[in-house]
Amino acid sequence: MHFNALVEMHHACCQVRPSKKRFEGDAVRRAPQRRTLVEHLTLVYGLTRDLTLGVTLPILERRLRFNAPSGERRTIAADGLGDLTLVGAYRLYRRDVERGTTQASFLGGLKLPTGATNIADSDLPQLTGNPETRLPPSLQTGSGSVDGIVGLAAFQNRDRLSFYADV
Repeated sequence: MHFNALVEMHHACCQVRPSKKRFEGDAVRRAPQRRTLVEHLTLVYGLTRDLTLGVTLPILERRLRFNAPSGERRTIAADGLGDLTLVGAYRLYRRDVERGTTQASFLGGLKLPTGATNIADSDLPQLTGNPETRLPPSLQTGSGSVDGIVGLAAFQNRDRLSFYADV
């Protein structure tokens, strides 16, 4: 049995909707801004020479900033753990040559619904005009569904040049 464990913290940020200024008379109003920050905690274990298992748990921070009807800038937030992902990679093919290697693997796994799907915020009615306070799915930290993962990956390196592809 081979033990190749890796704990990784990965940080990603994306701003889905950039700020746009809209002019209404003399007033300047900003469009809603949505931002998501993600930290991934990942553990990878080489069970055998050809089988690697991994687990990833995302830690999410989601924000939606908007102007309330009063003109005050408000923020709707959803923070917490996301959906847990369990993956495996089984190497189907490996060919080593003097100055390189070629490998192909089958990928499979599950995404489990461990993130919250019922986060509410009392500021939401000011944005939507609706009395509902539960945040829309795009702002929740979880999806609420079990999803399968299936794929193929290939890797080749020659000297100092490497190629990687996955589907």
